[in-house]
Amino acid sequence: MSKSPLGTQRVRPLPDFSPPPPETTAAATARHGARPETAPSADAPRASSPTPPTDISRLREYAVRLAAEGLDQIEFRHLEDLSRSLARWRDTVAQGLATESVATLVGDGSIGARHLVRLAGIIELVDKAPLTIEQYAHPDLCFQATVGVLRRARHQARLIEDELSALQDWFLLDKVPAKRQLLSLIEELGGSVGVEPDIVDADYFNARRQFMEFSIEKPANLTPEHRRLLGQLAKVLRFRELFVNNTEYRSALGPGYRGLRTDWEALESIGAFAVELGEVLESETLAAAALARWPLFRRAVGADLETLQHSADATRRLLRIGGMRWRERPIGELLAHTVTLGERLDSWHEEYGDVVDHRTRTPAALLARFTGHEREDLLMEIRVGEARARLDARLLDGTSTTASVIDTLDWLREASDVATRHALGVESILAALQPV
Repeated sequence: MSKSPLGTQRVRPLPDFSPPPPETTAAATARHGARPETAPSADAPRASSPTPPTDISRLREYAVRLAAEGLDQIEFRHLEDLSRSLARWRDTVAQGLATESVATLVGDGSIGARHLVRLAGIIELVDKAPLTIEQYAHPDLCFQATVGVLRRARHQARLIEDELSALQDWFLLDKVPAKRQLLSLIEELGGSVGVEPDIVDADYFNARRQFMEFSIEKPANLTPEHRRLLGQLAKVLRFRELFVNNTEYRSALGPGYRGLRTDWEALESIGAFAVELGEVLESETLAAAALARWPLFRRAVGADLETLQHSADATRRLLRIGGMRWRERPIGELLAHTVTLGERLDSWHEEYGDVVDHRTRTPAALLARFTGHEREDLLMEIRVGEARARLDARLLDGTSTTASVIDTLDWLREASDVATRHALGVESILAALQPV
């Protein structure tokens, strides 16, 4: 037995009271987390009760069940074909999931419902990509953190360039020797602190000759100011060397970073486009994946555009029926939920039959005279009845035993007490119930 994350009690495994899983669906949706299923034919006959539910209490019970699934604003006449519509929309979404555009972004992984919708509207942004994008494209440019890195790099480049510009009044920078050679030259000339060398030898005169080659003033004697300027030149060259070899900048900014030779305008243009790409897709990670394979992604989006648009429209329809809470979840979870919802609709249609007298009314209109508490009581009564029926069935077929049911109820009471005592919210409780 594992220890309950809600407290010190030991967790007893809960019996599975859920209905049996649906049949498998389209293979294209399997990698996105949806349970596969076989969509029913649009012309397939529907089994229904020959006797319409004229009993208002049964109709009210039906309405409460629909309201619990968020279907209280749909007229009863439209519910008859809703499960087939759900299956049709799932098939359309599956076609979108099978496109090269989605594969380019997530590979074998899953894409979110909202991201699939956003992907269908990205073509205009793709068309206005900077001409240099293939030359400078780099995934890290899509992340907001890189914006600060780019700004800092450009600022440092400006400071170094200003320092070099100030030294141009004294030195011919294109003739200045390498940093190591310059440091040796400064040492031979007595350092940068104004100390004359003890011995004037051939090395000193050689250093003087080299100094004259890149000195604009070419003084007969080196003053402390000349030595200070040489020291400043060596320091700026050191800064330039560190800047050019900065691994953070090269990693974050990609091939567009070339030290002081960087085309900052072009790089900032690509960076702005990359950030906008992340905003349109509502995901920096997906934008980075697109930029990493930009030529392929651009061609795929153009070729898949119509399929993606149909898929996005079907996703919106599924969200309207299944609930907007699935918008932030992987698309596979939305598909799996609507599979279950379709099965429930079919089951309820068989149980309650066709609604004849109130076809043009909605469950919400039928329940309008009930207060919120009364509706909750009705729903609770229905759910208790369903749970009792499932328990009876499991006890009869031997799937569960009376002892396991009692143990489970005991654990639920203990867990409820702990949750109440610690004022745990629903999210904390769900997180605690996840398997370790």
